[in-house]
Amino acid sequence: MKFDFKAWSDAHQKFFTDAKTLTDDDLAQLATSDPELAEKARAKRSGFVPSETDAERQRLAKTVTQRSLEMMLEDALIPSLMASIRDMRDKHNEKLRDLGKQIEDLRSEINYLTWTREETTKR
Repeated sequence: MKFDFKAWSDAHQKFFTDAKTLTDDDLAQLATSDPELAEKARAKRSGFVPSETDAERQRLAKTVTQRSLEMMLEDALIPSLMASIRDMRDKHNEKLRDLGKQIEDLRSEINYLTWTREETTKR
């Protein structure tokens, strides 16, 4: 079955207000976005109410768009951002190491020039 937002939101509303009026089409519409929600709706329609945790209740109360967005963020966007940040961190750390080496080289050169100047002034 193809997702239809209006049909889904009607089924979602029925699930929370009067689950006994849910039709098989409503359950199929719920299953397009979340099969677990459809199973809970089927059980609630039949009179079986499984115990829910607060976390499940909060997750199911969100709209399908918000849940889809959260899943997309967790699955795609956040890992790619983290990889990008790690790459930038590695590049910056490498640049800092190079700059540290340059500073050490310059200090060595300054020390050498200072030493040679002292040597020439002693003579």
